[in-house]
Formats: sequence, structure tokens, C-alpha cells
Amino acid sequence: MKKQNETNKNKNTNIFSSLRVKKETKDNALKILEIINKKDFGRKVSIDDLVTKALENVTKEDIELLQRSSLRNKDRQAIVYQLYCKKVKKVSEDEFIGITMSSGFFSFLNENKVELESIGV
Repeated sequence: MKKQNETNKNKNTNIFSSLRVKKETKDNALKILEIINKKDFGRKVSIDDLVTKALENVTKEDIELLQRSSLRNKDRQAIVYQLYCKKVKKVSEDEFIGITMSSGFFSFLNENKVELESIGV
């Protein structure tokens, strides 16, 4: 009997997990959940049901947008540096900083504008 209770206890503890979100995000989710649950029949919809449905609707474009929006200026600089080394010539990072201050660098950016925009720079 003791073994069975321990098994049930372990099953229940592995079902749920906490997730940290901003207070505003939590409040918005709870407002939507309140609207969803204003009904006469049926069980209450849980926050897990709402989040699961929302995550099912995340598209590849949404993921790419979030990835691009997470880039810092330093990340963008590193991306441009790698592209420069690949397309023009291998230079040190210090030399590259000097190149970015030259007028020729802007022509490099214009020539590779489409490729840079596609990766979020």
C-alpha cells in the first residue's frame, strides 16, 4: 500500500511546472481566460488550455521575428563582420572596426543589403 501511494505522489508532482512571465502578461492572460469562462455550460477552461492553444498558433514567421528582435547591436556587428570576412577578406576585429568607419564600407552594406535584411541586420 505504501508503494502505491509513493507512485501516485510521484506522478502528480511531475505534471505541473511554474513559468515566470511579466505581471502584465499574466494579467492579460487572466483577462482573456475570464472572457472565455463567461459561459453557461461546460467546464472551466484552464490557463494551461489557453497557453497550449496559443502556442499551437505560433508560426515560423513569428519565431523568426522574435529571433530578429532579440539581436543586440553587438550581435548585428558580429553578423556583419562574419559576412565581410566571408565575402571580402579575412580581417581582425580591430581592422574591421576601422573598415566600418570608411566610406567603402557603406557600399559593402548596400551590395549585401538583401542578405543582411533577411537575417535581421
